[in-house]
Amino acid sequence: MPLSIYFLGRNPGVLTAPFGGEDEIFGGVRLDGGEVSKASFKHCTFGNVSFKESHLIDVEFEDCVFVACYFRKTRVEQCSFRGCRLVDCTFPKIDIRSSSFMYCKFDRCYVGFNEIRWSLPQEPNLREELCKNLALECAASGDYQQARQFRSEQRVAHKEHLKAALLGSSEWYKAHYDPIRRLWVAFQLVGDFINRVFWGYGERFLNLLGWLAGFTFLIFPVLFALNRNGLRHIQDRSGVTNTDIFLFSLENIVPSSIKSNVEAITAIARLLTISEALIGVVFAGLFVSYLFKRVNEQ
Repeated sequence: MPLSIYFLGRNPGVLTAPFGGEDEIFGGVRLDGGEVSKASFKHCTFGNVSFKESHLIDVEFEDCVFVACYFRKTRVEQCSFRGCRLVDCTFPKIDIRSSSFMYCKFDRCYVGFNEIRWSLPQEPNLREELCKNLALECAASGDYQQARQFRSEQRVAHKEHLKAALLGSSEWYKAHYDPIRRLWVAFQLVGDFINRVFWGYGERFLNLLGWLAGFTFLIFPVLFALNRNGLRHIQDRSGVTNTDIFLFSLENIVPSSIKSNVEAITAIARLLTISEALIGVVFAGLFVSYLFKRVNEQ
């Protein structure tokens, strides 16, 4: 989208006291070291405005656009940004206190997690959406540490949102989530739990490795041992030992040159073999996903 679209239909305004405006454009202005308090701006565009070391106190911005604005050491206190878009702005050492960013969107810029954390929307679905937006912007800028922090908060908000939807904790959730949708929400919560325990939402490699070892050397060997009669040696068709079972399990789940010379001969043993092979494919996909993610973050 061309940036000029944000300037259409708005008249040039003057950004001086008493501050405020509606459907106006403020461009190329320096408010460095100044103070804007108890003001209201609605449907306005701020282009190339410098708020360096300025104080914004109890200011309401509704449906406003900030394009290439500079917020170095700006104190933002008890301000409301509602439905605003911030494009190509910079926020070095910004100080945000007791403010609100409802329905906002950042484009090619972001605020640090620790600065905006306590001013994120209280509503979990809105907080989730904003954190997702900021995580993507951080990642696009190469700041993966900040991106991980926003993703972590996004997951917390997502879980809170699902729980509220499942329990119908407010009139809004009761109106928007009927019993069928709540059933789907319950499945999502189960999936979220599995994702967290299984590999920490893609962040914990050791968790994934531990589960792989558990399936390979504990769960399936026990299941095969309980169905020992369903396995036999390929060559002499004799019974199998515990060592054979471990090798057979390893052969099924991990692509390798290891050959156990064991085959499944009963329906249950074959079903277990196929299941373990499928789980191995899933693990391989997860490992590739993890490595791809880490490579992109280098």
